[in-house]
Amino acid sequence: MKSSANTKAGVTARKDSAPAGAADAFSFLEQRKRRRFLLKVVAVLVVLTLAWEVGWPKLHSRSVSSRARARKAHLNRRGEGRGESWVLPKRWRDGAAGATTGDDLPVCKRVLLFEFSGTHGFGSEIMLYLRAQVVAQKLGYVFLSNDEHWNYGSLSEYFLPRQIHCRPSPDWFLRDAPGVVPLGAKRWTSEDRVWFGRELLDKADDWTRDELLDPDAMTELKVAKYGRILPEGATLPDQLEEVFVDFAAAAKELFSRPNDQLATMIRSQRMELGLGTGGLRNRKNSPTWGGNRRTGDTKRPAVEDVHEDDHDFDEAGGAERSDRGPLIGTYFRLDKSNVAPVLGAGSRAGDFSLAIEGATDAVRRLSKSSLQSPGYSRSRGHVFPSHATPTLVVMTSEDDVVPALLSDPKVSDTFAVTRTSSVPMASLVQWQDLLKLELADYDGKPAKLKKGDHGHHDASKILKTWNQAVFNALPHSLRVHLTRYFLRDLITLSLYADAFVVSGASHVGRLAMLIGAEDAVAGPRDISGKGLGGRIRSVDTPWYPTSSPEALFEQQRS
Repeated sequence: MKSSANTKAGVTARKDSAPAGAADAFSFLEQRKRRRFLLKVVAVLVVLTLAWEVGWPKLHSRSVSSRARARKAHLNRRGEGRGESWVLPKRWRDGAAGATTGDDLPVCKRVLLFEFSGTHGFGSEIMLYLRAQVVAQKLGYVFLSNDEHWNYGSLSEYFLPRQIHCRPSPDWFLRDAPGVVPLGAKRWTSEDRVWFGRELLDKADDWTRDELLDPDAMTELKVAKYGRILPEGATLPDQLEEVFVDFAAAAKELFSRPNDQLATMIRSQRMELGLGTGGLRNRKNSPTWGGNRRTGDTKRPAVEDVHEDDHDFDEAGGAERSDRGPLIGTYFRLDKSNVAPVLGAGSRAGDFSLAIEGATDAVRRLSKSSLQSPGYSRSRGHVFPSHATPTLVVMTSEDDVVPALLSDPKVSDTFAVTRTSSVPMASLVQWQDLLKLELADYDGKPAKLKKGDHGHHDASKILKTWNQAVFNALPHSLRVHLTRYFLRDLITLSLYADAFVVSGASHVGRLAMLIGAEDAVAGPRDISGKGLGGRIRSVDTPWYPTSSPEALFEQQRS
C-alpha cells in the first residue's frame, strides 16, 4: 500500500511540474524576444543618431547656402552698392592675403542679431537698432544686423560699415538657425546667439528697466511736474544721463560715418545754410577744407572730427560774428492729433507754438547770456549781436508748415523763416512716371502706384506731405534717394546748427539728441553738475530709452 501511494505521489508531482517547466520555458522565450526587440530598437536609434549627426549638418549647410544665395540675389536686385552693415578687417577680407592663409579670424562666439522690419518709420527703427547695440555692448555680444527687408534699404547705402574682429558663422543672418533664442527667453543672457526685433519690444523694455534704470530715480522722475513747456535743462533728466551716454555712443558709431555720397550732401547743406564753407583758412579738420586737394590727400575726416563750435568764423579774440544771425533748426509736426503727454510738459505733443517759444529762448541764449542762462558755447557766452536777425530753418516734409508759421506776425517779425532745401527736381526725373505732378509744376493728373501698392495711394503727394504707407510702396531706389536728403538735414542740424528745437515725443527728435550727444543736450552745468540745457532742446517730452514713457515705470502688456 505504501509503495502504491509513493507511486501515485510521484505521478502527481510529475504532472504538477510539467506545466511549471513549460511556463519557465515560455517565459525564457519571451524574455529573449524582448531583449532582441530592445537590441533592434537600440540599433535603429544608433543608426538614426549617426545618420542625424552626419546628415543633418550637410542638410543644414545646404539650406543655409540656399538661403544665403537667395538673400544675395534679393539684395542685388535692389541695386548696386548694397553691402552688409559690418565688414571684416581689411587683412581678412576676400582677396586679401590674410584671407587665404592659416592666420584666420576666430568665429564669433556670442552674437546678437538685430532684424530690421519693413513697415515702420526711420526714426522708430533706428532707435530699436541703437537699443540692440546697447544690449550687445553691455552683455559682451558681437552686434550684427540684418537689413534685408528694411523698407529704407540698407545701412550701407547711407553709412560706412562697422568693423568687427571675428568671422560670423554662415547662418549669422537667420534668427531660426539652431541655437538662436529670442531676447527675453528663459536664461537668454547665457546663450551664445540671440536675436532681437520689433516683436520683442516689451522684452527689451523689461531688460532696460531691470538692468539700466534705478527704480527710485524712476519714481522721482515720474512725479516731476513741468509747466506748459518743458524747461531748458529738462530735455535730458539727471536720472537718465548715464543711459543716454550709452545710446549716444552707439549713435556716434553709426552717424559719424556717413558714406561718401551722404557726406558730400551734408557738406553742401552746411555751405548752403552758412554753417561752413569750402577752403577755410586754418580749418584743417573741416570736411570742406581745400588743403586736402592741395596735398593730394583724398582722405576725409569723419563728421564728428569737426567740433560743434568750429564754424566759418574766427573764434580767436572772442569777437562777435557779424556775417549772419543765429540759425535755429526745428523739427516739429503741426498739431494734427490729440496725443496727451505722459512724461513732460503740460501741453499736448505737436503744439508748434512750443517750438517757436523754444527758438526764441535759443536766440536769447545765443545773443545774451547770464549766470542763470548761459550761452551754449563752452568758450564764450556771446556769439551773435543782439540786433542780428535769427533764421528759423524748418526741417519738415509737410508743405503747410512754413506758410502756417509765416502767417503768424510774431514769427515773421522775429525770424527769417525758411526750409531745408528740397530734393532737386532734376534728380527725380527717372521716377517721372510716379512723380509727374511735381515734375510738371503740378500740371496734369496725379500719378498712381502700380499693383501691390498698399491701396493705390497717390505717389505724387509724397513730396508734399508724409505718408508712411505711400513711402513703403515706392520703388527701392526712390525710397533711398528721399531718405538720403532726410538724413542730410537731420545730421546737419543736429551737429552744426546753432540750436535745434525738437519734439521729444518724436522718434526723430530723440534721435537728433543722440546724434548731438551729451554736451549738445545737457549744455553747460551749474556748480552742482546739473545740466542747464544745451543747443538741442525738446519742448514737450524729455528723452527716454524705452518704447514709450510709460515703460520707464511699469511693465507694458502687449
